[in-house]
Amino acid sequence: YQEALEILRDLIQEDPAIKEEALRLRLAVATAVVFSTPVGGFGFKRLKIDWMARYHTYMRWSQEGILYSPFYEGTAWHLRFVVASRSREEEHIWARENTPEGYDNPNKIGDACHRMISYKMNNDDGVSIHPHTLRYYYYVPINLKAWHDI
Repeated sequence: YQEALEILRDLIQEDPAIKEEALRLRLAVATAVVFSTPVGGFGFKRLKIDWMARYHTYMRWSQEGILYSPFYEGTAWHLRFVVASRSREEEHIWARENTPEGYDNPNKIGDACHRMISYKMNNDDGVSIHPHTLRYYYYVPINLKAWHDI
């Protein structure tokens, strides 16, 4: 727990409003708990996600009002599932911009990716996804956009 407490301390030093605003505190606690163990990117496992940047990204998005209402009501326990995403900020933005119509609400968002991508055994060059995952994706990092494009 020492690492989580150190992250929480650093977040409070960076953003003293954490001590005064409930949402900031819940998000900071969630961030500290999740990132007490480094979180690697989905398509970039060796690239660790910056916990400070993740906290600031979600605070910015919350102030812009682009997050679904459950985010504002969630406990730190719930918010840890949000900040623990292995997707990078640009991947979140791409997914939000490409969410199919009718799936852009908290009740259906979990099913949106099934509409955003289709499963193909072979890419357009005939390379099988099994066992050639890297070749199938043309050696680009695997993420939702890559799944969609290929």
